[in-house]
Amino acid sequence: MVIQKARELGLELSESAEFQDMLRARTAMESDAALMAMVNEFSSIQHSIMDMMSDENANAEAIRARSDDLERMQDELVSHPLFASMLSTQNVFQQLMGEVNSTIGACIGMEPQEHSCGHECGSCDSCKH
Repeated sequence: MVIQKARELGLELSESAEFQDMLRARTAMESDAALMAMVNEFSSIQHSIMDMMSDENANAEAIRARSDDLERMQDELVSHPLFASMLSTQNVFQQLMGEVNSTIGACIGMEPQEHSCGHECGSCDSCKH
């Protein structure tokens, strides 16, 4: 029964406006070849920095230069409207997931939560404590 309820919750989440907005934003971002090239370059720079840092003979100046490249690339990415939209919609969906997890946690006694009625979870029977 619990797993069935989890499936139902998963389906409800997949149909939520927050999730659907995030999917549309991701599709739009992935459809932009130039933007995806920037995302791939960003990832490549990250990996090269990690590789450089794992080398015991790492050149601090080279790492600093690549880190500067990474920061510039990050600034370009977050200023791109499609990337910014993806980040924004991901954040909104993550907030929803946080609320879902908090609600579940409150209902099993792991954390207090105020309901829309303004009372603590334990003061009413909506969580069946």
